[in-house]
Amino acid sequence: MKKQQLYLKFYLFLFLSIWIAGCSSSSDPTPTPQGNKYLVSSTLITNLTKTQIITNANVFFGSDPTLNLFIQAVVKSDLKVYKVIYKTKNADNTDIQASGLLVIPSTTEAMPLISYQHGTQTDETLLLLTSI
Repeated sequence: MKKQQLYLKFYLFLFLSIWIAGCSSSSDPTPTPQGNKYLVSSTLITNLTKTQIITNANVFFGSDPTLNLFIQAVVKSDLKVYKVIYKTKNADNTDIQASGLLVIPSTTEAMPLISYQHGTQTDETLLLLTSI
């Protein structure tokens, strides 16, 4: 049970770290591709190195040796964080712009896909379980 709480805290920390990193400004905007009818813009927010992620996790969780080993095993590469603005349809079928956060590992090896949506697109039971 205690390990599950540590894992949950780690994933919460990782999500919050990326979310907070998205609040900073960037002087390196990525140009909008020509001819794309959905993508409005994509902006590189930050690059997080593996060392930065591990260091921030240790600050957030304290220096628990077991958790530190877990974090080092889970964090396998640097991350690039992008803010993406795109065109979509509202519930009443009107055109709107929406934004999202795209986190891409800086690696050439295959990585699993993790997706998180806001509360209106996820199972509320799952959100309750992850907030424990």
